[in-house]
Order: sequence, then C-alpha cells, then structure tokens
Amino acid sequence: NDSPSALAYEKVKQQADEMTMTRSFMHLHLGIPKDGLPELECHHSVLNFDYPVTDEQNMSIISIPTVFDPSLAPKGYHVVHAYTAASDNFDEWLPFQEETGKVGTSPNSVSSQEYSRKEGYEKLKNEKVEALWKAVECVIPDVRERAKRKGSVVLIGTPL
Repeated sequence: NDSPSALAYEKVKQQADEMTMTRSFMHLHLGIPKDGLPELECHHSVLNFDYPVTDEQNMSIISIPTVFDPSLAPKGYHVVHAYTAASDNFDEWLPFQEETGKVGTSPNSVSSQEYSRKEGYEKLKNEKVEALWKAVECVIPDVRERAKRKGSVVLIGTPL
C-alpha cells in the first residue's frame, strides 16, 4: 500500500526499529514527615560530574510534589519520588524475570510476587536502591530516619 498514511507509518516504524532503547529505572517512593524541614524545591537532579551522565545510576531525579500541592499527602507529610534516569542495567534483573519472559506485570499479581521471592531479588533491590537513598539525602539529609517513623511509607520499584 503506497498511501501517504502507510508510507508515514513505515517511516516511523523504521525510525523506531533503529532507535537505541534506553536503559532501565529504579524508583524510590516515600511518604515522610516534613516537620523541621526547610522550605524545599519540588524538583532536583543529583549527578556526579566526575562521571558521564550516562554511567549506571549516576543521575537521579527527585520530585517532591507536595511542595506545590500539600493535599497529595496527609497533613504534615511530604511525598518524595526519586528515580535513576534510564541508567540501570536491566540484564541484572533477568534472573528474576517470569518464565514467560513478559515484563511489566501488575505489582499485585501472583507472578510478580513469585519473582520478588526468588533468592537474591531482595538483596539486589536493596543494593540498587542505595543510590537513590544517597541522592535523596543530598536534599533531605535525615530522610532515612524520617522514613522509619510511624506513618511513613517506603516503596521500592525495580525494573521488573
């Protein structure tokens, strides 16, 4: 079919097929008490300029949306989302992937609970999230202590 829309589709498909995929992400979602914190900015980027921006886990992005909209969290709390900027190596997660090879399963599904119980998954998850904790500490130095307080929420998201 040589219609303009078919030709456009083929051009876009070819461009997509030639693209280099980005690397993967780690996520750290927090709900933490904000008492005693100075006035914060909403968006932060943490980067070690001694290394290329594309190095694994070298750039972390942090968002604190409750700076703009306090209704996003209970009174007295901040929501913090930190993630690595498409710089994580997915290959490390392959041993924990479902047997079907499918990625992106609902985190509440039985299959996602299966891979999270495989030996080594928790260890790798905790090792990889460390870069995000350190990045958030650049903005909120006592974030780990706040995250341990009653009422706090800590959710770690892996590439799976």
